[in-house]
Amino acid sequence: MRATLAVFKSTVGVHLKNTLARPMFQVVLVVQPFVVATTTYMLYRQSQVADLAEFVILGGGLAGIWSALTFSSAGDIHRERFYGTLQPMLASPSRLLLLFSAKISANALLSLLALLLSFVYGRFLLRVAVAFPHPLAFVAALLAFLFAANAYALCLSTIFLLSRSTLVMQNFLEYPLLLLGGLAFPVSVLPRWAQALSQALPLRWGAEALRLTLGAAPLEEAFWSSLIWTLVCGGLYFGLAGWLFKRVERRVRRDASLDLA
Repeated sequence: MRATLAVFKSTVGVHLKNTLARPMFQVVLVVQPFVVATTTYMLYRQSQVADLAEFVILGGGLAGIWSALTFSSAGDIHRERFYGTLQPMLASPSRLLLLFSAKISANALLSLLALLLSFVYGRFLLRVAVAFPHPLAFVAALLAFLFAANAYALCLSTIFLLSRSTLVMQNFLEYPLLLLGGLAFPVSVLPRWAQALSQALPLRWGAEALRLTLGAAPLEEAFWSSLIWTLVCGGLYFGLAGWLFKRVERRVRRDASLDLA
């Protein structure tokens, strides 16, 4: 256990340094929350929407977190393959699942900056009022969201191990999933088939739970339902990621096809 924690801690530290040096990750953390918040603000500013902060500020921050966690984490597969370090990682004594869990955890720490910048930008530049009437519930919902997004990123990382087209898949999936998650508008306005698809996304349930904590009224049953579904999604995706990693590792070791996939 001590050796596992040491590997995890070391991987997190190295990945933090490498990730902060990448210009694209800086764009995801700093620029994307501003773009999403500004676009949403322009859409809603004339509509007299009462919950403007929920979609402008929270939506911008969650978009940055979601992209930094899931798609940048999945993109780590491409970078490790490009650097020629994916094969040594697979051959190392530490399991590949542990190494990528550590990388994704590092991305989770950095992604919180996107939410902070979104709140600062919305409050002081866009003049959107925001309050935290339920701070403990907000923290609980945020931790649940990070947990579920981490699990989803692990699943994507496993799938991307089998393909060299990770960047194409990453860019193709990003914005459709942001729309299905209901960051800029309620999921209820989507077609029924899209609402059904969104139920499998931790982004949808996590964003819903976080939005409900910003209301002044007492927390409703909907908050607890969304929080529970966020945790359920996270648990299911973690279980799926563990199962997939075992099968993928066995396949690439047997066929020696990791560099050829």
